[in-house]
Amino acid sequence: MVDVKKSSLTGSISDME
Repeated sequence: MVDVKKSSLTGSISDME
């Protein structure tokens, strides 16, 4: 949700969350 910047670098984790 608030990990928009992180999501960009770690798109992989975005799928897990």
